[in-house]
Amino acid sequence: SVSGGSKMGSRFSWQGRYRYYDYDNRSARIMFPGYVRFEAVWEDIPRITVPYSWTKQQAGVEFGWDVVRSTRLALSLDREQWDRTFREIKQSDEDVIKLTVNHRRDRFSLRGRLEHGDRSTDDYHVDAQEYTYVAPTGINNQPTLRKFDEAERNHDGLGVLAIIEATDAINLTFGVDARFEDYDKSEFGLVSKDV
Repeated sequence: SVSGGSKMGSRFSWQGRYRYYDYDNRSARIMFPGYVRFEAVWEDIPRITVPYSWTKQQAGVEFGWDVVRSTRLALSLDREQWDRTFREIKQSDEDVIKLTVNHRRDRFSLRGRLEHGDRSTDDYHVDAQEYTYVAPTGINNQPTLRKFDEAERNHDGLGVLAIIEATDAINLTFGVDARFEDYDKSEFGLVSKDV
């Protein structure tokens, strides 16, 4: 990962960041002579393990504004891109826009955050299930995407954190954090999640 930034005059600043993560799974594939399907009986259908791998790239930029000496506003734009092997979705990317405010005065701090994200994906390949068979037997999974970690989604988030430094030894903290996810294009599986 790498990051950098600078001041733009006395009240403005910017910061850029980039992170690359490569999970290169080189595990040997193990073959099993058969399996028990749906808690029924043993079937002589050979299966093989799948070494799932992925790369994740994250890039972002943040622009900050010191409104007054004690208060700073920041707007950030981030993009996260996944490239997967042996999965139904090979590529996905998510764009997130976030507005934050930080206020500090004497022994009181207040932080707030609003964000919106939008994840999109490329084509869904239901035939990815066949990677687990030594001799593919045909597709029997649902024909549309059902796994939430690959699905297109929108999310909204907010957070507020207040800190009062009551004494040199005691701090009081109050926080609220919420996230609302909408998988509006999913026909099966998770369709929404609120935290």
